[in-house]
Amino acid sequence: MQSTMQLLEKALSIQTAAGWANKLNITRQTFTNAKKAHRLSPALAGNLAIELGEPPEEWIAIAAIEAEKESPLLERLRKSQPSWRKRCPKNNSRTRNNRVFLFETRRIGLGNTVNGTLNDRRMNIHERRQTM
Repeated sequence: MQSTMQLLEKALSIQTAAGWANKLNITRQTFTNAKKAHRLSPALAGNLAIELGEPPEEWIAIAAIEAEKESPLLERLRKSQPSWRKRCPKNNSRTRNNRVFLFETRRIGLGNTVNGTLNDRRMNIHERRQTM
């Protein structure tokens, strides 16, 4: 699939626009506007991709490119689009930070797992360091 209209067609073949509007908490008019403009917004494309099990990053990027005005820079992006996924690392910085955090958790003796959000966990580590 190379256009957000193809993503929209796939979504509408699974469920009606009213059903998607209910599920995504948006108005049905959003889908009508998207059809008239022949493109989806990056936010809508990303959310539909998530619901359809597609990679949202790719669809957000495609929608952003479709929203841009024609220019030489845009043409350059379109030509390099197939190689984007190859260049993007599978482990983003958030995943690497979580790995560092888990190492820190074990090192200072908080146990293998700590309940709560990542910020809560970082706060626990910080508090624990201060008491050492």
